[in-house]
Amino acid sequence: MSQAFWSELTIPHGRAARIRIGPLVVTAARFEREWRIYRRILEGNDEEIAIDREIAVEEPSDDAEVTRYATPNAGERLRIVPVLPDRSVLTRPEHAITILPRTEVKLYVGSPLWFRLLHGDDEPLGELPGSPPKEAWVGPSTRTGELCYATRTYGRLRIDDAALLPHRVMTAVTINNGSGLSFVCDHVSLPVRRLSVFASTEGRLWTEAVTLERTATDDLAKLEVGKGPPAEARGARLVSGPRDVGETAGRFRAFDALFR
Repeated sequence: MSQAFWSELTIPHGRAARIRIGPLVVTAARFEREWRIYRRILEGNDEEIAIDREIAVEEPSDDAEVTRYATPNAGERLRIVPVLPDRSVLTRPEHAITILPRTEVKLYVGSPLWFRLLHGDDEPLGELPGSPPKEAWVGPSTRTGELCYATRTYGRLRIDDAALLPHRVMTAVTINNGSGLSFVCDHVSLPVRRLSVFASTEGRLWTEAVTLERTATDDLAKLEVGKGPPAEARGARLVSGPRDVGETAGRFRAFDALFR
């Protein structure tokens, strides 16, 4: 990535900045005591990052989602910071993988990002999803479980095979089948509220590594979240912290039944 899109922007009154992060295009216009944010999703180059600074304010296009924020001050600083979504993310690999008994496998799983808008002295304005979110229910029944965001991924076994996309974050997920039976992993739910975002020197965004241990008793998994960026994230630095602080272990509905 040639530019860190979460760098600070200065937008004078009556001017705007346009930031493209993969398919997401955000135009931020500054008025006296008001921020006006235009959000669009474009088809095309999912790897693109572009920042146009101090451009003229234009009328939003018909397909733009417009949000206005009234502010108590006239500051001109703005940052767009990548964060993890506010719900767990259910990921479905393009092709299911059968994990044999007492076998451990590491998958590289991509999750969608949200983007937090900060102004002034990093005071929050709001958040934008990087792409329109899809929902799914994970749990043993339609009464017991969790509402998640759903996404698809290749579930690569080698990080070199994974595309570098600015609107997605990579997690190294180790799945340990500690049972005596094979099981087909056709989806996995990640507790992304517990995860941070790191940027490696190559520009890829990462979370902490996650280990999920499945036993023979149920589809709940023992969860462990690593400390700091994973070993694959060379020279990584913290970009944003987790929504839920301090929860790095426990039991989690990683492989439970999926209702759509």
